[in-house]
Amino acid sequence: MATQARPARLDKAMSPAEAARLSIAVSLRQLQASADGVLATDDPECVHQLHAELRRLRAMLRDFRKALGPGLESLAVPDLAWIAKRAGDVRDLDVLALETLPALAEPNAKGSRSFEARVARQRREARRRLRAALRSRRQAALMSTLSRERDATDDRPPPRPASLRKFAAKALRRRLRRVRAVAGDDVATLDAAGRHRLRIAARKLRQAAERFGPLWSAHAARSFVERLATLQDTLGAANDIAVGTRLLAALDAPAALMALAHERLVDEEAKAARHLRAQVAALEKAPRFWKR
Repeated sequence: MATQARPARLDKAMSPAEAARLSIAVSLRQLQASADGVLATDDPECVHQLHAELRRLRAMLRDFRKALGPGLESLAVPDLAWIAKRAGDVRDLDVLALETLPALAEPNAKGSRSFEARVARQRREARRRLRAALRSRRQAALMSTLSRERDATDDRPPPRPASLRKFAAKALRRRLRRVRAVAGDDVATLDAAGRHRLRIAARKLRQAAERFGPLWSAHAARSFVERLATLQDTLGAANDIAVGTRLLAALDAPAALMALAHERLVDEEAKAARHLRAQVAALEKAPRFWKR
């Protein structure tokens, strides 16, 4: 059964390199647990957590780029993206089958049963490809590369106690600047691609805040993280419908189903536009816990 992933428990006395290696160690354990779940069961939550952990690991390697060995990010990220693509394919089809179709389809509508059977076949094939990737030499080499970095030692003199906080604050400011840049002057006017970019930027900022927040105070970071979570939820709902609509078209869904999907997509996009301005404004007002 899948369990909720938790970030590494960093300490402000650590060096950035020590914090990075501890974060890699925790991420590798969670990644392996999720992969074991995907290989052993058909539980969609295991796929979801595997996909989420792969994204967290990629973002973490980016945040710790300067603290890790030269070239680790460029070496590991292509393979992480490769396996994440396969996990994402399964995740998208799971959402389509378990959430989108039940909300749209009329059980006795013409073509619905045959289309659902087609989606089920696509889900099985996507899961087969993901499992093959998890058992591949490429995946084993990736885990070996990350394990070597996790176990590496640092012969440099120990840094001042405040250095990890400074490192983290810089990463948080960079992630926040990205959110602001993507949101633009009026977030409500973003198209689907813009909302998707904002969702990714908000997710990476939230991951960084969850990772680094305890260096100051988990309580102080909570309000900031909660506002990011609300923003993510709004963006995620619209994105799931957009992805589902694209999949329906790619799988040649019945015309009646496509019409319902487009109608729901328009509704979700309108709902997102109504809420995004207030949610981005609330994020701007949230205390910057890394300034405490």
